[in-house]
Amino acid sequence: MKKKEDNKEPKWSDDILLDIFEEGKEWFRPKMEKNDDGKTVDLHKDNLFINEYLMSKGLYRNAITEISQTRPWILDMYDELSEVQEFKLAKLGLLRGLDSSMVKFALSNKHDWKEKSQNTDTVTVKNIDLAELVSFTGGDKKK
Repeated sequence: MKKKEDNKEPKWSDDILLDIFEEGKEWFRPKMEKNDDGKTVDLHKDNLFINEYLMSKGLYRNAITEISQTRPWILDMYDELSEVQEFKLAKLGLLRGLDSSMVKFALSNKHDWKEKSQNTDTVTVKNIDLAELVSFTGGDKKK
């Protein structure tokens, strides 16, 4: 049996990866067209998640992790797409283009957003006379 010859060229060349990530930015951008009813609609409205796009290109999480070992710049490219995703989710949530509770869920889980919370801890301050607490006269109190 013959061994299958290894291709010297990696499946994910730098040029291919750069093209995929640049195309990913376009994938997120609105693409406005008129539908059959004459209404202008965004054909990319449902393009919300980076990993959905990357999986459509055959780049799964394990592949990205493996590639980033030798080409760490891919993580910077991923972060750029993540920022675009974050902005698009926030914008659609604010403009009520998506269910705001689902947007909040996605932003808090994928982009570390947190609700502003107020500190409800209170501290009780007691008025203490330091002269009574610490006596410099050897225990004698002056009256």
